[in-house]
Amino acid sequence: MLTRSAAPHARETAAPLLGDADTERRWLSALYLGTIKDERALPVLWEMLAGPAPPGRALETRAERWLRSRLEGAHRHAITLVGAFGDPRATPALRGALQAALAHEQALVPPAAEAPDNERWGYEDALRLLEYERQAIVYALGRVGAFGAVLGLEGSEEQAELWRVQLALGSLHGRYSLAPILRFIQDAALTADVREVLAHQFGLGPAEQARHLARHEQEWMIALSSYYEALELLNAMRLGE
Repeated sequence: MLTRSAAPHARETAAPLLGDADTERRWLSALYLGTIKDERALPVLWEMLAGPAPPGRALETRAERWLRSRLEGAHRHAITLVGAFGDPRATPALRGALQAALAHEQALVPPAAEAPDNERWGYEDALRLLEYERQAIVYALGRVGAFGAVLGLEGSEEQAELWRVQLALGSLHGRYSLAPILRFIQDAALTADVREVLAHQFGLGPAEQARHLARHEQEWMIALSSYYEALELLNAMRLGE
């Protein structure tokens, strides 16, 4: 399979599909080539940042929903791959993806207070996915060095503080293992480098840096809490089946 091989023949089989009229074939070939760092994939990966086209009708068939789900997954994967290339030419596409995610969130309609749990969970899950997507996009902007790309999109100082830290972490990608870190105090070297980026790129003093790091830690813990709450709700729903 293409997705499991980096052999030259697989590479050259995938490359012509970048121009295929079928969106799924075009996108999957770009994911494969992007994973093995073939720059021919870049234009399609940038296209993928916009996400799949809106449904052509209000009610989709099961097959259409399944395809949309695959394309949305490919879209999220493309965000990471674009960041991994580190190419600043991706900046406009990444900013556009961030704008689209923000607009999508604003368009979501909260369920009524008396709505069943599955509707409430679906709404909260959609919000959570969009939040993760925004974080991934901002992190990718940090990886390509586009520190000013979020200007005018923050909406609040609290959001700006979170994004500055995400940009800093993105710019430091590969230097540290972030998976087990819940608090910056766990890694003094990482903390020092993040502070340096915040000072150099955004002109923040020590007190402002500390506030930014504290807010990022707080939001990270809230995100973990909501994740486990969602798992508990999902399990409760399954038990009630």
